[in-house]
Amino acid sequence: MNTRYFFGKVKLLLFALALWPAMAHCSDTTLRIGYYPHYQIEKYRSLIERSYQRLGFDIQFVAIVSSQRSLLELEKGNIDAELMRSAATASECGDAVILEPPLLTAQVMLLCKQPAPCTPEVLSNPENTVIATNAQLKYWPADKQDELQANLVTIENVQSVYGMFSQGRYDYALVSIEGNTPPEMQVSFSHVNLHQVNGYHILNRKYEHLSALLTDAIKAEMQQPQG
Repeated sequence: MNTRYFFGKVKLLLFALALWPAMAHCSDTTLRIGYYPHYQIEKYRSLIERSYQRLGFDIQFVAIVSSQRSLLELEKGNIDAELMRSAATASECGDAVILEPPLLTAQVMLLCKQPAPCTPEVLSNPENTVIATNAQLKYWPADKQDELQANLVTIENVQSVYGMFSQGRYDYALVSIEGNTPPEMQVSFSHVNLHQVNGYHILNRKYEHLSALLTDAIKAEMQQPQG
């Protein structure tokens, strides 16, 4: 018998045996993953889908426009995972399992309508009104909480934050952006970087037995050439 062929069969058998207990816990090989329909998040759908496919699962993506509602759906078991969420907001749900590594690192920034002042001190002035999502404030660094003295208007939908700020209804907005600031934003508004936040894939605890295998699958997919 060809030695390489033999050891190849052994490796395949060992992988199947490792995967079998995880599959045995699942009555259905289609899992529902909630996600927020935003261009910076949607591009990770294919990466996560391929990661689950490595383990033999099909994926049904469910668009949920409210971060809080998505967390409630996860807690109720109506969805099996969330495409991406910060660790700080995920920790509010006792049934959430945070998977390393982070899928993205986003820059939290303050957008300022020109020619309004644009420095971190804007957030310390009670006379300033700043629009943001509830989630933005939940993952605000604990050592910087005292700096938030501005009048904060919070909503659930990040698209509404962009929309109302762009329409001139507010002079300031808190947003999270992955990578460089879009050129159109640089022309239209001033901005100042504040801190960074990571986004992680989140599992419902009933699938915690998949976490090690899924983490390895995600790492493998992240190493694949993009494009």
